[in-house]
Amino acid sequence: MPPTPPSPRVPAALRVGAALTASLLLVACSGGSGELRVGGVETPAEEPSASSPEVSEPPEMPTEEPTELPTEEPTQEPTGLPTGFTQPLTPPGTELQLLENAVLPAQSSTGGRGVVSLAVSRVERPGPELDAATRDKAVYVFFDVLALEAGDQLGGWSPGVDLAGVTAEGSFLGAIAVVGGSDACPQLEVPPGWAEGDPLSGCTIVQSPPRNPMVALSYLGGGDTAFEQDPVTWAVDVP
Repeated sequence: MPPTPPSPRVPAALRVGAALTASLLLVACSGGSGELRVGGVETPAEEPSASSPEVSEPPEMPTEEPTELPTEEPTQEPTGLPTGFTQPLTPPGTELQLLENAVLPAQSSTGGRGVVSLAVSRVERPGPELDAATRDKAVYVFFDVLALEAGDQLGGWSPGVDLAGVTAEGSFLGAIAVVGGSDACPQLEVPPGWAEGDPLSGCTIVQSPPRNPMVALSYLGGGDTAFEQDPVTWAVDVP
């Protein structure tokens, strides 16, 4: 066999250059893995420290149940009723029909106080005893009244003065004063010493114009604001 020719010798400078080229290729191939390889050694990339301090939630405060305050039962007795009276009064705002009685406080022009039973009995148009101009806008209102307590303190009281007409819109209609009065509508003034249980009757003349007639009668007396603000009424049908 012929002798094997000797391997060619590679210069040392070429071997070093080849080694450096291989190392650079190794680094370039590993750039997308998040790790840096330097000389074949993996170096982990530093992760940013984004830790933030934990915020503690405030402790829940105990909730207190609302305390219900005791409510007082409303009383039907008006505040203006003098002490010592025992009759239960008709509540303010009560709506009645003709001939139905209402138990009401009463007060005379001199300040005497008492409790009475009052009922509107009927309404009528005036006759020829009044002039035509007055007759067309007036109504006779008849009533019955009975002393229940302290009637002797009500001398001089005129129940008709405390009655007022009411229109459908809620407007009040006052009384009509007739000079010399009218025999067909005798007005009442309680005599001195009015005894309890003693019935009296009277009449008053109330406005009721044709364009805005009266539909009810209200009691506005007694010296009690409860009845003045929310009066007892009787429904009426003016003829």
